[in-house]
Amino acid sequence: MIETFTVPIRHTFSSLNKNIALHLDDEGYKRFSSEFDAIKKEIDSNIVFPELINARARLIALIVHVWKEYVHGNTEMSQGANLSNRFHSLVDKNFRSQKVVSFYAEELQITANYLGIICRKHYNKSPLEMIRERIVLEAKKLLHSSELSIKEIGYSLGYTNLSYFSFFFKGLTGMTPKEYRMKFSVQ
Repeated sequence: MIETFTVPIRHTFSSLNKNIALHLDDEGYKRFSSEFDAIKKEIDSNIVFPELINARARLIALIVHVWKEYVHGNTEMSQGANLSNRFHSLVDKNFRSQKVVSFYAEELQITANYLGIICRKHYNKSPLEMIRERIVLEAKKLLHSSELSIKEIGYSLGYTNLSYFSFFFKGLTGMTPKEYRMKFSVQ
């Protein structure tokens, strides 16, 4: 799994990395703990979703990387890798309210075209694909592990029109949110 990470994140977990210990404050500990608890809950459920476990593991890796960067600096990171990681973090923070590439490009102070080049280089995906995948991942998580209605889930992800949310979800998964929930509901 680590081999699929971007180069800077792989370096964080490399034996070449001198800074292997994390000294966490309470907030850092709570973030890690909540992600590990969510993975354990997913593993213990009747139907296991490997993609959710994988996404949470990637999030933990990103948190470790960002924490290391904050504490020890980012001297080994190239400009492109730094931008791709910053974009990834921005998407995680803003995907509910910001769904257009231009917002992220503006936040990173680069053009949308250059953001596309960076994302394709580091993730083999367009920025829009990454934003949409993050939205769908959250929708799947909520459909699987919450009691929220589909309308409430759509609304929490920034969709005021349930029909459009269903259309969007089906376009990326091949199923409507209702079909997804019924297929993967715990009996």
